[in-house]
Amino acid sequence: MILTWIIIKPAVGGIFAWILARWSASAARWISLLAMAVTFVIAVSLWIQHPVTSFGSVIAEQHIPWVTQFGISYHLSLDGLSLLLIVLTTFLTPLIVISMWHIDDAKQRAFLALLMALETGMLGSLV
Repeated sequence: MILTWIIIKPAVGGIFAWILARWSASAARWISLLAMAVTFVIAVSLWIQHPVTSFGSVIAEQHIPWVTQFGISYHLSLDGLSLLLIVLTTFLTPLIVISMWHIDDAKQRAFLALLMALETGMLGSLV
């Protein structure tokens, strides 16, 4: 279930940032930073729980049957190299939000939401 949280957390944060940016740009930045920081903490906790000893071994796996009549299932798997790339991704994306913190732009709402969607896509491709 933790693999699903790594993927879903930035998407949910992006939706909240998109909605809150209508009223307060500062709140949207804080929500984005908080969602990204929580995702980073989850990734680091996975890294601490499962130290990478070899890059081919499976660290975490999630398999849920979805449409069993057609053999369709929801399957996520994480190995050592993917874990390192996930930690790197979740470390760098909050730095983007911090680096643009002082910019007050009307398009910041779209930027934060799309940045969170990009992080969701990157993490989804790595898991």
